[in-house]
Amino acid sequence: MTDVTALRVLRCRSGGLEWALADGAVREVAAMVPLARLPGAAAAVMGLGNLRGTMVTVVDTRRLLGQAADGPPVAVVVVEAGGRRVGLAVDEVDDLHHVPMDAFELAEGAPGIPDGVIISRGRIDRPFLLMDPEALLAPLFPAAGQA
Repeated sequence: MTDVTALRVLRCRSGGLEWALADGAVREVAAMVPLARLPGAAAAVMGLGNLRGTMVTVVDTRRLLGQAADGPPVAVVVVEAGGRRVGLAVDEVDDLHHVPMDAFELAEGAPGIPDGVIISRGRIDRPFLLMDPEALLAPLFPAAGQA
C-alpha cells in the first residue's frame, strides 16, 4: 500500500539553493566521475561520464538553476527524462527524506529558475524547492519536456 500522507524526496544543494527530487525520478546517486567534454554542447553540459559501464551526459545544475559555483560538484544524481538517463552534477546530496504532504506549499517561480521547473516548496528542517527533472532538462534535451 502506498503512503499518500508523505512524499519521499532526495534533497540536494547546488550553489546556495536547496532543492529536491521525488525519489521516483532518481535512478542512482554516484560520486562525481571524470568527464569527457562534448564539443558544441550547451554551456550547462559538463560532459560525458562513465557510471558503472554506462555513458551518461552530466549537466551542471548550478547553471540550470542560476546559481554560482562554489567549487567542483561532488556527486551525480542520475535521473530519467525523456527516455534518456542524465546525470545532474550537484554540490551536495543530503539524504532521502519522508516529507509530510502538509509540509509542501504551492510555489511561485524563483529568480534564475525557468518557469515550470519548481513543483512546490517544502520544508523538513530547512526549506527546499521540489523540482521537476523533465522541465529542468527540457532546455537541453527538448524531447525531455514532451509528454
